Amino acid sequence: MKVRATVPAGAAGASPAAPITTAAPAMGIYAGYIGAQVNGYGYAMDVQSGFAVPNWPLISWPYSATDPAQQFYWFTYAGSDEIHPYGTPVKIAEYAPDGHLTNLVVADIGGGVIELRVANGSTFQRWDWNGFGWINEATGRMLKANGGGAFLTGVTPSSTPTPAASYTFHTIGG
Repeated sequence: MKVRATVPAGAAGASPAAPITTAAPAMGIYAGYIGAQVNGYGYAMDVQSGFAVPNWPLISWPYSATDPAQQFYWFTYAGSDEIHPYGTPVKIAEYAPDGHLTNLVVADIGGGVIELRVANGSTFQRWDWNGFGWINEATGRMLKANGGGAFLTGVTPSSTPTPAASYTFHTIGG
């Protein structure tokens, strides 16, 4: 059983919907683009309890290729080749449990905890790859996993890789 961080004040007031439980797509246009971001300690970016709810927090949890709460569709913002300071296209990460798109994306709104927000393309929802980690366009903070069950946070970027803030993409279902 997963023991996870407590939901912060201000999270969605509605009861969360049950997680979706079907197989991730192995074929089609999303194959190879849905996967998990896993840090140097083996912790994945994970939606707490797997609920697809706006303002819901993300946590770090041991990576599992079968955990739908770790599945995100990473795509280039607005389909552009916008290159920000790091020389890579700006990305948005949409929560896609078992390959189902939710219109909820990873956001750093500046409060310290990374959470799901309804997709609108704002800079709080855009992420730049600096060669080893993800930097939020609006806050300038780097995505960091803080151990099993702890909230993902945005921290001051490091100029050198650290295991907690260095990520690799693990394709799921592709």
